[in-house]
Amino acid sequence: GFSGGTMNSKVYVILIFFVLLILSVSGCCDKKAGNATISDNNVPVVNKPVTPPVKERNLRIGRIPFRSARDLVKTHEPLMVYLKNKLNYDNVKMISAPNYEGMAKLLKENKIDIAWLGTKNYIKLKETLDVDAVIRPVRFGKPYYGGLIIARKDSSIKNLQDLKDKVFAFVDKGSASGYLYPLALLLKSGINPTTYFKEIKFLREHDTVVYNVFLKKVDAGCVYDDARLTLKDENQVKELSVIARTPNIPNEPIVVSKSMSPEDKEAIINAFLKLSIDDPETGAVLKQYDTIIKDKISGFIRVTDKDYDVVRDLTKTIEEYEKNSSEGKSEK
Repeated sequence: GFSGGTMNSKVYVILIFFVLLILSVSGCCDKKAGNATISDNNVPVVNKPVTPPVKERNLRIGRIPFRSARDLVKTHEPLMVYLKNKLNYDNVKMISAPNYEGMAKLLKENKIDIAWLGTKNYIKLKETLDVDAVIRPVRFGKPYYGGLIIARKDSSIKNLQDLKDKVFAFVDKGSASGYLYPLALLLKSGINPTTYFKEIKFLREHDTVVYNVFLKKVDAGCVYDDARLTLKDENQVKELSVIARTPNIPNEPIVVSKSMSPEDKEAIINAFLKLSIDDPETGAVLKQYDTIIKDKISGFIRVTDKDYDVVRDLTKTIEEYEKNSSEGKSEK
């Protein structure tokens, strides 16, 4: 009787001990219930999925350094800040290329999103790259410009015929206003530069042509309208005369990469269209261009590839001339 009761008591004690042990072990570890975790106080805690880091939104603008690298960055700094704030980009960067071939390479390798090109070089680039011309700047209230042939007022040169046996300066063969259009104008006037001029020089920069004419290092030259303003003194500008003007040239296009989404492209276009020299909020962005490089941009308008067909036609005329001439031997 008693000894059997003692034995049963021992079994009960052992069973209770194991039950308590199991409960203590399971209590110290949370039990999974579906997608939730049951905590010690039986309150479900939802397991949050790990959120991947947000990718930075960067906008990269390519341009050729037509001035010093410092001036290029300083000129575009307000534009970059404007685009960053307007379009909620994390960073807007200016990337320079040494020439148009370098710019094409950056576009091809998707290292820039936007490229600010020259008129003639856009035509060339469009032949090999699928880019969209979307906007062009407005200067002096016009979305186009002209090329000028200039000489000193105190010289004997008053018209194109007076250029016979003179030293003439072009900018370079990649320039619409500094070569392409003036050359077409000369050819149309019956002037073949190869035989008409005493010497031809290619001076690479518009302002260099202006200064060489002013300093009498060349007799005449062609520049954009109006590169004469690069002279620091207004009285110096008055010492130069315009002896001929080319037809209107569409202002240079800004293109976007095809890799850009239609939404981002349209947002960028609209941001540029809102820029106006007369707008109290955005005017300072454009005034910076005039302040540093005397580029009198008053705004931007939409543009399409068809607007540049006139340049394509002229390019063909020039290419025919270049095939039949030995002008390359006359370059200095």
